[in-house]
Amino acid sequence: MNMFKQLALAGAASLALATGAQATDLYTAVPSTPMYDEAGFDWEGFYFGVQKGFWFGGSNYWSFDKVAGINFLLGDNFLVGAEAMGGIVTDFSGNLGFEAYLRGRLGLVLGGDVLIYKLGEIGYVNGTSTFAFGGGLEIAVGDRMSVRGELRGIGDIGDPGFDYAIASIGVLWHAN
Repeated sequence: MNMFKQLALAGAASLALATGAQATDLYTAVPSTPMYDEAGFDWEGFYFGVQKGFWFGGSNYWSFDKVAGINFLLGDNFLVGAEAMGGIVTDFSGNLGFEAYLRGRLGLVLGGDVLIYKLGEIGYVNGTSTFAFGGGLEIAVGDRMSVRGELRGIGDIGDPGFDYAIASIGVLWHAN
């Protein structure tokens, strides 16, 4: 029986020492740097800015507008947005008019910092109700600013087809 007690005691001591060694192996230090990078630019939320457009068609015009809108992300890459835009439109002789638009956007975020989108709008230009369809490319610059370029066709509501094409550039500040 003495031999049995010695074997049991030796087994218990071996088990206790082995368990202690395993416990120290499980300890790991907390890393000092994050294990992942932050996601790209935050496209979601309110934004505002300015946009300048050049009109091409029967007569050439240019426009300068203020822009305000809101974006919502559905998932990681799909964007839905609404925007209001308004300002002046003039020909190169200095004749001034007014324009205002309500716009909807559907977009795809690529790589976190690039947004491509389609847009549709209804508006008012110099006393005429208008519609437009087009698309654009917006690129993040810094944490809260983006630049964009758009191309859209615009026509009078009730008349088929587009009367003008508008190429525009803009700078936007995001309030997120």
